[in-house]
Amino acid sequence: MAGFAAGAGIASDSGGMVRSVGGLVLLSVLSPAAGLAVEMALAWQFGVSAEVDAFRTASTFLVLGQQLLVVQVLPHIIVPLFAELRSQGRAGCAWQMTLRLMGLLLLLFGVVAAMVFLWPERLVNVLAPGLEGESAATAATMLRWFALGYLPLVAAGTAAGVLQAHGIFWCTPVAQLTGHLALVLAILLLSQLLGVGALMVGALAGPLAAMGLHWARAQRLKPAASVAPSSPARFRFPALRRLVLLLLPLFGVFVLGQLVSVLVLREVSRLAEGSLAALGYAYKLGMLVALVPAALTTVLFQRLAASHASGGSVRLRHTSTDALRLVLFAGVPLSLLCFALREPLVELLLGRGAFDADAARQVSRLFGLLLLGAPATTACVILEKTCYSMQRNWLPFAVQLAGTIALALMLPEVAAHHGVEGVVLTLVAVAWSSTLILAGVLGWRWRVVQAASAARLLVGTTLAALAAAWVAVRVHEIFVTPIPPWELWSTVAGGSAGLAVFLLATRLFGVAEARHLFAVVLRSTPPGKKSQHHGG
Repeated sequence: MAGFAAGAGIASDSGGMVRSVGGLVLLSVLSPAAGLAVEMALAWQFGVSAEVDAFRTASTFLVLGQQLLVVQVLPHIIVPLFAELRSQGRAGCAWQMTLRLMGLLLLLFGVVAAMVFLWPERLVNVLAPGLEGESAATAATMLRWFALGYLPLVAAGTAAGVLQAHGIFWCTPVAQLTGHLALVLAILLLSQLLGVGALMVGALAGPLAAMGLHWARAQRLKPAASVAPSSPARFRFPALRRLVLLLLPLFGVFVLGQLVSVLVLREVSRLAEGSLAALGYAYKLGMLVALVPAALTTVLFQRLAASHASGGSVRLRHTSTDALRLVLFAGVPLSLLCFALREPLVELLLGRGAFDADAARQVSRLFGLLLLGAPATTACVILEKTCYSMQRNWLPFAVQLAGTIALALMLPEVAAHHGVEGVVLTLVAVAWSSTLILAGVLGWRWRVVQAASAARLLVGTTLAALAAAWVAVRVHEIFVTPIPPWELWSTVAGGSAGLAVFLLATRLFGVAEARHLFAVVLRSTPPGKKSQHHGG
């Protein structure tokens, strides 16, 4: 019990975190909804055509740029940089180094954009070698202009890092939502006038809107002193060299992540028909389960960087351990409750039309297997962000490289003998192995993670979540009926009952995160109700 109650320093400052995480989750739900609106508008105006084939190919290049610059690379450099220099009273220097980094990347990606603009056909052959004729020509035209979108994405990613360093997290999901809506409007309003040009206008409006939105907010944070640093010659070249050394491992992590996707795609595509589609459905469902833990990792990163900058390894040890405990406390029950209710969830969300019973069983099975690795994936992200806050970016790259090599060696044999289920279990095993390696190295080499505290919490929350999952299944069985509206309510009732059991059990056993969560709920109770309760 003492182990359960350890830490939770982050949780004690939970009011603002709950608001930030809640806002991110809400925006993360709205963005896929807007993405669905894009698909509907695209299907209405262009159907299944060569133009859509070309757009799918070219937009992949733009999405990769957004993931690379706005999500993966720039925030993970800028947030620790700002935390370090602001703790030394050098906020102006942080701005100068950030702007120099942006200039360096604008130069780099300006060259990349120019090469794609001049020779887009070569990139089409890499991304979609099967496209021919009109599809290939349209894809090349789109790529020529989409490549220019990388320049506003560099600016948007830079401003996103600055905003996250100041605890502002809403701009990036709002920018994604705005990009989806801009594309919908372009398709609906301009497709009759511009034809396929409407797709290019709408797609390029996304990066431009992201740049404008991020910088409009970031400019309000910029101090006047940052316009002219006191000694630019002192830090120009050493600082740029340092930033480049920080950039390279982050680029490597991104490339290795894409390579893992390619490895899985290649092996699963060789299996029975429908295997790739089933894995895709299961993966999308898993992304919904990860919304809350993913929002937590985004919010916690700024606190990790600030802890390391102001208190060194001692303070970072407390913050990183609390962060790891918090994401496990959120991720384990969500994963096990969804595992217990995986079949009704799949049937509720996907069970229509051509999605028959066999498909539902296969997707449910793969969804359940993926959920076994969900807590490890979230914990691994927090550990990686701990490394980034220390500016030890090479460690996540080394672990990712080892995992990618292991997958490249194992997946062909596993897929041949155990099918798509074996592929998913291998991914889960690599996720847990990577998490344990990172936790071990951070705890042993730099002593910035108390792995024993997190392990005790993991055991306790797993036991409580297993009991909650059993309750969820029983409640669902009581209320389930073949009438479609009641399928929704029986699933909601089962999940809600299971979640309530988990929270009560962890609160009774003194888990610090549960105690602070209950404290936040009680503090948010309206004063009138609270006084009536105490008066009674």
